[in-house]
This record gives sequence, C-alpha cells and structure tokens, in this order.
Amino acid sequence: MNATEAFKVLGIEKKFPISEETVKKHYREKAKENHPDITGNDEQMKVINAAYEWLNLNLDKVNNANTQNKEKQKFKSTDDMVKTFASLYLIEQDINKRKRMIDDLLKMLENYKLEEKLSMFRDILNKK
Repeated sequence: MNATEAFKVLGIEKKFPISEETVKKHYREKAKENHPDITGNDEQMKVINAAYEWLNLNLDKVNNANTQNKEKQKFKSTDDMVKTFASLYLIEQDINKRKRMIDDLLKMLENYKLEEKLSMFRDILNKK
C-alpha cells in the first residue's frame, strides 16, 4: 500500500497537511458503509483497515514529504529565505552541518546575484 492508494480507499482529498482526525473521520465513514454485517463482504473491510493502518503509521512522513516542496516555494523574498535559513541554522547542533548550510546558502545567494543580501548575511555571521 502507498499513500495514493490509501487516500483513494478512504476517500481523502490530497490537501496537505492531512490531520489524524481527517483520516479517522474518513475511516469511520468507509467502515460504516462497508461493514461486513451490512454488506456481507469482508474483503473490502480488510482493504479499508489496511489503508487506515498504513496512514496511521506513515502520516507524518507523507505530510512532511508533501509540505516540504511547498515550503521551498513559499519564499516571497530573499529576506524570507534568509530568516528561514537563520532559524534552521540556530537549531542545528552539528558544527560541520552548520558550515555546509552556510556554504549552500552563500552559493544560492551568489547564484542569484543578490550581493546586497549576501553582504547583509555576512554581517550577521560576523557579529556572532
């Protein structure tokens, strides 16, 4: 089972992030409609249960994978990009990863020829 199959089985629309409550609500609706006591079909209920269990185990991964791509596109300006980077930088404990993060950001800023932002960021780093 994968996310697409699980969403289809439970009738969940792909609007991320998807909450656990949404998954539970759709599961209950499908379980009510397809319960073996009502339909006499045990196989459909097994598929519904498998989809629900799969989403319960993987919902965080699915949400993260689908919201990270949107986060990358949310930068409205280079200020937003630098602020987001700074918050991630401060969270990271490993000094080598911090250095790589700085190098990556500097390359990105240089590629976009944003000298003003580059100098601003260097000033921020020099103050620390």
